[in-house]
Amino acid sequence: MKRKELGRYGWRNVLERKDFHCCWEKNGLQGEAALIHIIKAAKTGVGQFRGEPVVIYQDDYHWLQIAMADCHWWLTVMVDSSGEITQYYFDITLENQLLGSRDSWFTDIYLDVVMMPDGRLDLLDADELDEALQDGEITAEQHQMAHLWAQELMKELPQQLPKLKVFCEELFTQLKEEEK
Repeated sequence: MKRKELGRYGWRNVLERKDFHCCWEKNGLQGEAALIHIIKAAKTGVGQFRGEPVVIYQDDYHWLQIAMADCHWWLTVMVDSSGEITQYYFDITLENQLLGSRDSWFTDIYLDVVMMPDGRLDLLDADELDEALQDGEITAEQHQMAHLWAQELMKELPQQLPKLKVFCEELFTQLKEEEK
């Protein structure tokens, strides 16, 4: 399992960046967010969605990281240079540690859920989760829980997409204002 930080430090392919952090509260929920403005990338980052290539970062992209302590996911919203959301990427997490700073972190338990702006969903890296179980890196219970958390998320996301989009756009705008 990997530990990843809110600030995404040590990102080798990002040559120049600015980042901004905030704590947020909305509708009884609270968490932290960081906006990473990728000013200059060494190369274009490409991921996959259902076997098709998708740009996940390049010059002038933004990554909006959103975390809540009591959830088993950590959201990265990819935003292109025109300000449009290109995808919602949920790392399924074993734990989230919110410290009130860019040093907040999560333990990634391999499985990921990707949602495109039109609501299409994909489950990624189930093979990595299975390998981790076979190699003894995770327990059978952790394997089962990761799948359960991902299934719950995939069930809820399509109905919550309009609210999620508005929430992400509001946080993006709030943090983008700090850059000015």
